[in-house]
Order: sequence, then C-alpha cells, then structure tokens
Amino acid sequence: MGRSFIFAPRMYGLIKKILFGFPPESIHHGVMRGLKVINGLPFGKNVLGAFCRPDNTGLQKEVFGLTFSNPVGLAAGFDKDAKYIDELSQLGFGFVEIGTVTPVAQPGNEQPRLFRLPADGALINRMGFNNEGAKAAAKKAAAAEVEHHRRRQHR
Repeated sequence: MGRSFIFAPRMYGLIKKILFGFPPESIHHGVMRGLKVINGLPFGKNVLGAFCRPDNTGLQKEVFGLTFSNPVGLAAGFDKDAKYIDELSQLGFGFVEIGTVTPVAQPGNEQPRLFRLPADGALINRMGFNNEGAKAAAKKAAAAEVEHHRRRQHR
C-alpha cells in the first residue's frame, strides 16, 4: 500500500474541515476559480490529468456513435454557464454536461440557496435556474470545443 493511500483519509479530513468553514456556494465558486488557475498554468492540465484521469482503455464506452473515455460523467447543474468545461474535463469525467441553461439570463433563487446536511452527507440545492443565458453558454461551449480540437491535433 503506497503512502498516498495512507495519507489520503487524513488529507481529505483536513481539506473537508477547511472547505466546510465557508458557505457552500461561495466555496464552490472559489474552488472552481482555483481549478481554472491551475488548469491555466503551463503544466497544470498535465498535472490534473495525471492525478485524475483514469488510464484504462477498458473503461471506454461507445454510445450512439460517440466514444467516451469512461462511463462516469458530470451531470448538468454543476457548471450552469459553461465556464469550466475544460477544467472539469481534466478531472477524469467521461463527459461533462452543462446547464441548466435558459433562453435569457436569470439570477435564480435568493441566497442562501445551497445547504449542507453533514449528518446525512448531503446537500439541499435550491439554486433555481441561475445562469447567464443561452447565448453566453453557447459562446463558451463553442470556445471550449475549439480548444478541445486544437489540443487533439497537437497530441
């Protein structure tokens, strides 16, 4: 058993205590901004990929003519505005859905709107459909697709 397995539970407990010291929605946005910074560093994508992406071609799945690197995806609702498509793809997901996207921008429900239930290991999400609207999401998704194809050509 490697050292990473020995220290992982302690590290997770420490990180969890720090993160739970902040309101859930605030820390969500803060962690995502941090992920964007790491991903933007010269070797950031490589480091994230090395730690997070499964290296097992046996996990690949083909569905309706699309090939996914693995069957585990991130469902819509986490990245409502398509701000973090590239960053989330580095975390090992086989696919990343964006949304919920509405025709026009809207603020969603009033804050606080995300609540932790630590005893149950759960969250209550009352975010509503806060998003920047369809045009903004489409623009960001198109930019992410261009970046994805550019990277594939340089492999």
